[in-house]
Amino acid sequence: MSSSGFSGATVTKTWLLSLTALPIISSIVGLRPYIKLRIVPHITRKFQLWRLFTSATMFSSASDVFTGVLIIYNLRIIERLFGSRKYAAFLFVTGFVSKFLEVAISLILRQPRVNNIVPGPFALIAALVYQYYQLVPATGIVNIFGVNLSSKSGIYLLTAQLFYSRYPNSVAPALAGLAASMIYSSNIANLKQWRFPTSLSNFVSSRLGVYLKSNPPTIPDSLHAHLLQQQHQYQHNRSQNGNNSDPPQQQPPLDEELIELLQGMYPQKPRDEIVRALIQTGNDANRAAMALL
Repeated sequence: MSSSGFSGATVTKTWLLSLTALPIISSIVGLRPYIKLRIVPHITRKFQLWRLFTSATMFSSASDVFTGVLIIYNLRIIERLFGSRKYAAFLFVTGFVSKFLEVAISLILRQPRVNNIVPGPFALIAALVYQYYQLVPATGIVNIFGVNLSSKSGIYLLTAQLFYSRYPNSVAPALAGLAASMIYSSNIANLKQWRFPTSLSNFVSSRLGVYLKSNPPTIPDSLHAHLLQQQHQYQHNRSQNGNNSDPPQQQPPLDEELIELLQGMYPQKPRDEIVRALIQTGNDANRAAMALL
């Protein structure tokens, strides 16, 4: 994962670092027993409510870590759409709501294996996938043996594999995460308007910003040089047109290769939006890339 891949996704980067580091730390200091959660008796009899939090902080197996990290990384587009403060608020709200829904679902189903909640942020992943389904348009749709596949199909297949590998312990987190995300989308009690406090955001940025900051996407030097050549040619043409009293050109020609590059960087963005970003930034590819975040 390149650092530029986390541009505009600081919360995602922090989250993924914790998901990869915590299992190692917990194994060293012997904290793994504390991530286990059985609704009965941990919650209903012993009232160990803290397990609702600890059970969601880390995965319990290397395969879950790999698949979960891959899914969350590819869902970083949600943070770019929301902004980091709203994204952090979304994770907090849906995480809080989904945990109480997990308890309710487990008690309603009354199945022994559903009672054991799989460790890891499964509910949050389900909540993110729902937002991904709702907000990000599908592109590159192809039909294979009668089945329509798009740029989003890989995420859905990975998520299905992750939850299926932990069935039936993942049933309650999956249902709870989807329900919590739907509640958020319905904007009950103006949940969408809530943001993490600016003071807290500034505090974290001042302490950890140096380590978590990522560089914006960049373009290859060859394309950048080609674009500069286009801009110089455009300015030269404008100068000549001005001397000949001819009306200047309105806009330099857009480079199709550059458009395709930005489409590769942002596959979820429609072509019209990419073209508009290039026009608005005067064919400055770096500024266009930042505008598309």
